[in-house]
Amino acid sequence: MEAVHQYHAATVQQRQQYRARNCVCVKEREQTKKYVALIKFSGLAASFDAEEITAAGGMVLADGSDPSLLYAAADVFVSTSAWEGHPITILEAMRAALPVVAYSVGGIPEQVEDSRTGYLVMPASIRELAARVASLAASESLCRQMGEAGRARQAEHFSLDSMVGRTEDLYNNVLSSVAAAPRPRSHRV
Repeated sequence: MEAVHQYHAATVQQRQQYRARNCVCVKEREQTKKYVALIKFSGLAASFDAEEITAAGGMVLADGSDPSLLYAAADVFVSTSAWEGHPITILEAMRAALPVVAYSVGGIPEQVEDSRTGYLVMPASIRELAARVASLAASESLCRQMGEAGRARQAEHFSLDSMVGRTEDLYNNVLSSVAAAPRPRSHRV
C-alpha cells in the first residue's frame, strides 16, 4: 500500500496535464477476496476500508464481482508490487489489451516485454513508474499499440489453451524419451 501512496505523490505535478484521467487502484483483499477500487487521483484514500474508499469517490466491488469491468474502463494497468510470482492480474490486464507498467520483479519480466507490451521499472523507482504512466497517458496510439501487443502475447503464451498445449508437449516429450531410453540389463548372480 505504501507504494501506491508514493506513486500518488510522485504524480501530483504530472496530473496537472492529465486532469481528465482517473486513477483506479485495485487490490484483492486476501481476507475477504473482495476487489477494491479507488477512483480519482484527488480522492485517494489512506486505506482499503470500504467507507474511506466510497467517501473518496471510489467504489467497492462485491464478492464474486468480475474485475474485468475495471479493466474495460482503464487505459493503463499499473502494478506497484515489490514482489510477485506470476501475477494473474497482469495477465488479465494484458487479455484486456491494457499496456502494463510494473516493477521488474519475480515472474513479471516473463509476462511483460519491456517497451513492447508495457514498461518494466526497477523496484521503488516511483518517479520512473510515474513517468512511464504519464508517457502512456500522453499517447493513445502508444497505449493501443502496447495493449494489442500484450493481448497477443497473453493469447500466445499464457492462455489456457497455450498452457495446456505446452504442458501436454512436455509430458509427451518426457514419456517418449523414457520409452526410447535403453533399459538396463538385469544381471543374475
